[in-house]
Amino acid sequence: MIDYFWIAQAFGLLAFVVSILSVLSKNRSKYIYFNLTQNVFSGVQYYFLNKIIALYLCAITIVRLVVYKFKDKYNKVFYVILLVFFVALNIFVSLFNFDVWYDIFPIIASTLVCFSVWQNSVVLIKIVLIFTKFLWGIYAFITKAYFSIAMDLFMIIWTIIYLIKTTKK
Repeated sequence: MIDYFWIAQAFGLLAFVVSILSVLSKNRSKYIYFNLTQNVFSGVQYYFLNKIIALYLCAITIVRLVVYKFKDKYNKVFYVILLVFFVALNIFVSLFNFDVWYDIFPIIASTLVCFSVWQNSVVLIKIVLIFTKFLWGIYAFITKAYFSIAMDLFMIIWTIIYLIKTTKK
């Protein structure tokens, strides 16, 4: 019999490694690519942990990242329509897949990230990232996605260091 728990942990480890590569990347295109890959691995991890809502939210994030990669090609009105679409999609998917009380953590996190990346403030995005990674970390702890806990802690620490360095300048 296959132990899906350990397969999930392996995908969590892959997601963690890719998240490290994402923060080390120096250009926007590579950063988006690494985030996209990390969400693929995280989605597969949550699939093997039977946490379908997290899988769906990762899938929505993947699509959102692809759209975001080309954000400079859209006019402002279409860009706002895309924001409304992704927020509505998050809510729609969440309503039909909400299973247990702690599903609220990735729902809130995914929706907040959706709003924040549509802003032009790197500081705002980073502050929201700290909060949302905390929410995903709680969810990962409850669902036993152990490498995701490490990944979320790493991202929180890295982001705090980034904010300290950039606000001192």
